[in-house]
Amino acid sequence: MNVQELAELRMTYDRLVALETSLHARLNRGQNSVESQNSVESILQEYNTWINRANKIQPGLLNSEDTIVLHGRRPNSDEAYTITAVLTHLKSNIGRLRVQLNELSPTIPVNTPQFSFIADPAMRDILIRDYRHLHRCLASGCWKPAIILAGGSIEAILLNALQREPRRAMASQFAARWDNGSPMPLDRWPLSSLIEVAADLQLVSGGVVGLSGTVREYRNLVHPVRELRGNLTPGEHEANIALEVLRILIRDFSQSQARQRGPRP
Repeated sequence: MNVQELAELRMTYDRLVALETSLHARLNRGQNSVESQNSVESILQEYNTWINRANKIQPGLLNSEDTIVLHGRRPNSDEAYTITAVLTHLKSNIGRLRVQLNELSPTIPVNTPQFSFIADPAMRDILIRDYRHLHRCLASGCWKPAIILAGGSIEAILLNALQREPRRAMASQFAARWDNGSPMPLDRWPLSSLIEVAADLQLVSGGVVGLSGTVREYRNLVHPVRELRGNLTPGEHEANIALEVLRILIRDFSQSQARQRGPRP
């Protein structure tokens, strides 16, 4: 297997994880049944595309979409599968792909963003390094360090954005304050305040706010006692959500930077 094929499997893994996160978000909204046949077909079409891409590289690597029926079918309904059924099948394939990737190469090249919206070159280098480490942790099933790396990057990106507009940030109703009511310096804000103020200023999309609950307490994972007291769960699902929040931020701020630059003459 060549480097290009390894990168293709890595991309397939990332997209399956993103699909898993999207389906979990539906479940969290109480949507276990797929709303319409068109909706399920859209989900399965995307899923099947990535299955075929992986199996083209290594035949039989992933279970085909038609085996979802083994996990559950909605009887007497036009909706062929529940989201839970698709998720069960999807998780199995993600596990198969992760094992294969680890056997082939634990350091498969990652399509690393360059974080061009970060002005400080030293900070950009750190974010690029941590993004690569994050993917290695995910490929190895190291969920806790993956969440910590993603949380640190999310915090750095949001802080960088708010430091460009400090007056607006400090004027937000969600701005962090000390116990005596006095303003807290931006660089001391917890991640929850960074997220809430960034959303209040419409610097981030709703997807960040909706998924951010998983990563708000990421700092507590560094301390085993706080992890225990807070009943935190640094598992695969949480790590995938943390990665998805990071990706949304990278996308949003990259697009914002492109709009500010405008079309090239």
